[in-house]
Amino acid sequence: EATLTDTVMECLESLDEREKRIIRCYYGFDGRSPMTLEQIGHEFGLTRERIRQLRDRGLKELRIKHGDKLSEFSKN
Repeated sequence: EATLTDTVMECLESLDEREKRIIRCYYGFDGRSPMTLEQIGHEFGLTRERIRQLRDRGLKELRIKHGDKLSEFSKN
């Protein structure tokens, strides 16, 4: 049985590379500590606001494409 983390990681593959990296950083996937929008922005050379927009766009896309698989995740 796939865990929620396995499911999320599989679904993240449907995003573009930048959105995938931002969401991984924000939620602390890949064994990293979760990062703030400001920290991610610094790493990417983008503003906090732009990182927020990209994160939100990626999450919206995940809900549209994989909402059934991610029902538990999307409630948080």
